[in-house]
Amino acid sequence: DILCPSDEEYEKFFTTLNDRVSKYDGKMKVYYYPYDVIEELRYRVCASPLFRNVLVDPHGTTTALVVQLKGSDQVDHKQAVRELRSQADAFAKNNGLARIAVVGPPVLLADGFISLEKDNRTLGWVAMGLMALTMLIAVRSPWWAVLPLVSGGTTWLITEAFLNYYNLRLTLSAGPIVAALGGTAHRSPL
Repeated sequence: DILCPSDEEYEKFFTTLNDRVSKYDGKMKVYYYPYDVIEELRYRVCASPLFRNVLVDPHGTTTALVVQLKGSDQVDHKQAVRELRSQADAFAKNNGLARIAVVGPPVLLADGFISLEKDNRTLGWVAMGLMALTMLIAVRSPWWAVLPLVSGGTTWLITEAFLNYYNLRLTLSAGPIVAALGGTAHRSPL
């Protein structure tokens, strides 16, 4: 059958083809695709100017997957980036690959807000600790050292509950102020 050649016919064809490629070497280029589907796909994708050095490297060993996230009003970008990284790590583990990089402007923005929230929490706890230490040194009474911690923690819990209940978000500039005043509730616009 002409549409379904046998393995012997494939071998004969490629033997003839390789002979012709050798015969015309330097006189003309002979392009052909290997009969292995994966290799053919790799060749076509790597040879295409549309994909080469954009979505795949010239050797077909590294590729990029483009993902477009919905707007921040429709999806939590921080959670979406965490989920993408989780999926990429699981894929890499299941296929024996190195860690897969998840990158791009939305990822950088989400990572920035995650880092800011972590830094704000750290700043809040350090500020409260320094306030307690200052009170302990100045007044020499453990009661006056603990009181700012309790009042700051209570203020933080009430503020966070209020923000969550009314689904309010603090701006980027308000977050460090709240943290410095002892609260650690920073909700980013992402």
